[in-house]
Amino acid sequence: MQNILLPGGQGRWALNLEAQKKDSLFHKIIQTIIGGLDQFAPLIGLPGIAMTALQSFNALYGAIHAMPVQIIKSNPQRVFATQDALQKTGSPESVSGLMLKSGTYVLIPANRAPAPDQLRNLHVIQGRVVPQEVRREAQGPDVDEAASETLPGVTYVTFEIEVQPTSIISAGR
Repeated sequence: MQNILLPGGQGRWALNLEAQKKDSLFHKIIQTIIGGLDQFAPLIGLPGIAMTALQSFNALYGAIHAMPVQIIKSNPQRVFATQDALQKTGSPESVSGLMLKSGTYVLIPANRAPAPDQLRNLHVIQGRVVPQEVRREAQGPDVDEAASETLPGVTYVTFEIEVQPTSIISAGR
């Protein structure tokens, strides 16, 4: 859990989500070859320099392909935790931003979002979107199976937000 202070009840947030690519088949094969060649290189007459070159190539190839894949990148958006903060903007009816409330949020790319009537029949269990029929007590494989069939081909992020008042106590002056 991370606490984010919003002085005066407002701030900005951006969501950036990245995933690590899986090692390619080629990279896995090279790793396997290098792991086995240490034992057999002398038997097949492979010079030590060839092993060093192969290990260097593997490290370079792995570094190039280890770059994360960007899934979501957003610009900072205004967020409000209190009605008072929204009112202090001077024109609350025309301010764009998100009024934060405690609860579960599901972030889905707009072009992949299901129809609003379909969303009414869904809820979140263990961070996964599942049909209402799935019980809250459901565990692991049942939830995983239901989630994989609920929004096939849609990547989404779920997160919990708890908005609560706080006071900042400064150190003695």
